[in-house]
Amino acid sequence: MGEAREAAERWYRAVESGDEAAMMDALTDDCDFLSPGGAVSSAKEAATFARAFMAAFPDARFEFQAWVESGDTAAAEGRYSGTHTDTLVSPQGDIAATGKSVTISFAAVSKVRNGRVSYHHAYWDNAAFMMQLGLMPPPGG
Repeated sequence: MGEAREAAERWYRAVESGDEAAMMDALTDDCDFLSPGGAVSSAKEAATFARAFMAAFPDARFEFQAWVESGDTAAAEGRYSGTHTDTLVSPQGDIAATGKSVTISFAAVSKVRNGRVSYHHAYWDNAAFMMQLGLMPPPGG
């Protein structure tokens, strides 16, 4: 395992722990962070975004099926699972706890600079996420 995957895994472990300081330490101050929830451009904003998910899904875990690494870049494919037990605070509005569990497939690309993630772009099916929470009907439903 190289530096890129190691740094990306450090980010995921920090997110799972809910430790905002560890999240910020895993990222460069000017981290380019993108997810279906929006884009931010600092470690503080990215940690605040991730911390909101961990507060709403405190038992959430990342399970990885594949890693690809080349130079300063690591790409991961996996599943995010957790139970929505508290309000999810988001830029699009707050989502009250539903008590429902979710399992969402994701893919993410991370680039590393000086041992810290400087670029993290994550992708998942937000419609499937909302359907699993019971906040959106299934297609044709």
